[in-house]
Amino acid sequence: MDAPDFVHPVDILLEEHRKISRYIVNFSNLLDNPAEWESAIQNAIQLINHDFVQHERREAILVNELEKLMGGKIGPLEMVEKEHRQLDSLRKRFNQTLGKIDLSALDGTDPNVLELLDIGNRLVWAKKSHFFKDEHFLFAAARGVLPAERLREIAWKMEAI
Repeated sequence: MDAPDFVHPVDILLEEHRKISRYIVNFSNLLDNPAEWESAIQNAIQLINHDFVQHERREAILVNELEKLMGGKIGPLEMVEKEHRQLDSLRKRFNQTLGKIDLSALDGTDPNVLELLDIGNRLVWAKKSHFFKDEHFLFAAARGVLPAERLREIAWKMEAI
């Protein structure tokens, strides 16, 4: 049998998990090293506002397909939706707090800087937990129920993002 001319949608998301996981910053380690704050925050801005968002858009394509097959948001799909709302709330708080900070003059006594690092740390850990659940529950369900004839279209939609 010939190899398909596309990557399985679950494999697209797994590859993103691997890439994002390599770049996730452990904000709690930064609290003792203010010299690294500006660089780490700049990296976190890209990660949180681009990479996380793009991944969630791709994952939403998979979730929508599963909802059609399963008759709504049940089981792992309900969990995914709840976690996406929590992640979005943390992302908004991160950006609101970021707006209060002058990145060129970070100060370890500025409560906004410490709050930003705390929110970032919570966001990173929430994302890691979400990835674990995706990989062990959602993706297994997707591999089991997605019809083969839909895989190519789903993959193309994901790649178009």
